Amino acid sequence: MIFASNPCDSLILGYLIPIAMLPLIPMMALAYPLLGRHFDPMIQHRESIDFYMGPLGTYLIRPGGYALFIVMNMDWKKLEERATRRNPDVNPMGPTIRTYGSIDFKSEANVFQIGFSWLYILLVALTVVLGFIYTFCKHFL
Repeated sequence: MIFASNPCDSLILGYLIPIAMLPLIPMMALAYPLLGRHFDPMIQHRESIDFYMGPLGTYLIRPGGYALFIVMNMDWKKLEERATRRNPDVNPMGPTIRTYGSIDFKSEANVFQIGFSWLYILLVALTVVLGFIYTFCKHFL
């Protein structure tokens, strides 16, 4: 049955996961040429951990982070204030803020990069949510 009151008994969950997941594979391949090559030269201080992960950090993690930064439009000053509010000597977000905080990702990106980032983040979020539902249905019910 395609539509059921219980999402675990529905075939639509099985159809939605590949529909959401299949476009992600070419989008992961396109993320570095579209986002990484544009934003990597703008970084002066390479202190974030993704610079020490080799090709995994270069081709998957950093472009995904650039897409997330474009979509979220980070306020780096407010993030730094929150991170140092309890203990001013310890800033767990320090390397990330020093690495990416000098770039205004939303204003530096063109329209195509903004659209690509929104689609990329929405597909990743949809895949994660559907995967959690599927895992819960498969292993716990």
